Amino acid sequence: MCGDFNAHHTSWNCKRINATGKAIYKYAHCKNLEILPPPTPTRYGPNSATTIDLTKNFAYRYKIESIPDLASDHNPVILNFDFNIVPLIVKRQKVSTNWDNFKNYLNENVKIIFPKILNSNDFENEVNKIMSDITKAYNNNNSRPLKHHEELYLPPHLRELKTARNRSKKVWQRFRDPTSTNLFNRAQARFRNAMSKFNQSLYISQNEQLNIYDGTLCRRTKRLKSKRSKIPQLKNPSTNPPSYTDLEKAEIIADHLESQFTPNDFGDPNTERRVEKSIREFKNEIRTSKFKKQFGFTPQLSTTHQLLRVIEHINEEKNSNLATAAIFLDISKAFDKVWIEGLIHKLIAYKFTQYIIEIIQSYFTNKHFTVLVKNSDSTPGKLQAGVRQGGILVRKSFVLFMNDIPQIRNIMISLYADDMAILSQGKTPDKAIVPLQNYLKNLEAWLVRWKIKLNVDKTEAILFNKKNDDWQK
Repeated sequence: MCGDFNAHHTSWNCKRINATGKAIYKYAHCKNLEILPPPTPTRYGPNSATTIDLTKNFAYRYKIESIPDLASDHNPVILNFDFNIVPLIVKRQKVSTNWDNFKNYLNENVKIIFPKILNSNDFENEVNKIMSDITKAYNNNNSRPLKHHEELYLPPHLRELKTARNRSKKVWQRFRDPTSTNLFNRAQARFRNAMSKFNQSLYISQNEQLNIYDGTLCRRTKRLKSKRSKIPQLKNPSTNPPSYTDLEKAEIIADHLESQFTPNDFGDPNTERRVEKSIREFKNEIRTSKFKKQFGFTPQLSTTHQLLRVIEHINEEKNSNLATAAIFLDISKAFDKVWIEGLIHKLIAYKFTQYIIEIIQSYFTNKHFTVLVKNSDSTPGKLQAGVRQGGILVRKSFVLFMNDIPQIRNIMISLYADDMAILSQGKTPDKAIVPLQNYLKNLEAWLVRWKIKLNVDKTEAILFNKKNDDWQK
């Protein structure tokens, strides 16, 4: 087989490997074929010269030349073969024959008659007739051709070890004596060790040919890192025996699909208990979490505690002759504008269990509302964002949504639900204001990322300085 396959491989002096080159190299290696590239490149592209491979499956002497001619990036190739050598005879395809039917066919369809042979022509006719009967019997009693399994090409020394192993195995199967057993075990061990070394060297050579340009390295890495899970046996959920026939498997799958496409029974006590248990676990996980900055919706803490904490911090800094710069912020429509997708993302980042995340997602998404004025209903509207105030999961979810607010050293953050106070200190007012301004830049990026908007009208900036009893706004 000869031709231009656009196949690149390092085995025929190419700088890279593509899918076609890899497939041809693997096929030639399995079939023990020889790759015949020309000595010079056959294509001169804008990047580098490449060699297009040529393959052959016959044992003729050859000469391949790449001719630098024509106005093209692919050079013409001249192939010279010496056909004086007799090629190898291809073996006939093996088939399995039913010899009993073959014998019965001959007995039923061939009549044995002693003919009179007077000359050579009569003899030839009788021979042809017998051959024709045998051929018909053979063709009528053959099954499908035996399947040919492509085996990996083995070097000569491995083929010799395999032949010796098979020969000693036949002797052992015939005599079953200790001597033949010992010889067979030794031959088997030698062949296995040699095959192990050969497979290891083949694996190493394949890994050495991997590169990042054609994607072979990425595919090999992905295949090694992927976890393969076994598919469990299909069983009947009611009687729990394994299913073997196709009809049993089809019935089990059909019953499962029928149970899936049924309305949910929300009045089931088991469902209510599961949801209640999940909500209780969600609250327990939040209770065990530490929210040092947040005093809102936190047990045993209130607005007064957060306010006292801020005042004590300011007084301590004033007693230390330090100035304190503070800014007080309020989130605009904090509960009504919560980004639900962002909340789910944070729950996943906090490593909550999957079923709790699914319950919260179902609780906040695909919700609609209707306005009722006396006996008139409005068109249903869809809630695209926000958490409903007063809900059983709203407060805890909002605390989690605000918990990853940026933190910087020497910056005090005090939160109470949707209100926050940010304080920084310094020896002079300028040194207290600069860190606060830097933090506000990080806070602005965080607010934009999580789609949070501040109420500018309620924003206040105050400077507390001991040298000036009048607080500056």
